[in-house]
Amino acid sequence: MTVQVMRVSSVEKHPNADSLFVHQMTDRNGVDYTIVANSTNLYSVGDNAIVAKIGTRLKTGEYIDKANVRGVVSLGMALGKTDAEIGTDLTKEYCPEVSHVNWPEITSL
Repeated sequence: MTVQVMRVSSVEKHPNADSLFVHQMTDRNGVDYTIVANSTNLYSVGDNAIVAKIGTRLKTGEYIDKANVRGVVSLGMALGKTDAEIGTDLTKEYCPEVSHVNWPEITSL
């Protein structure tokens, strides 16, 4: 799962930016992820949020990588609130399908 629903467990103002917030998002296994997000998508404690984790390529072409955002390391990207259950896998909705190319037999090369 590269995009999944997590619960917002804490929200704090970013110490070095007026329009950013530092969120702790908790997955269904109780693992916390620090996510830095802007104030236009403000999340509250208890909200369920869609989170793209590190290593995700979105349909928009964006690649999600670990980022140092003004001194706070963000481990993914929050994509919005949802009513879906914690742990719901939303990868198909947010990521392009991966197509595999079958390589020929090595002997035919």
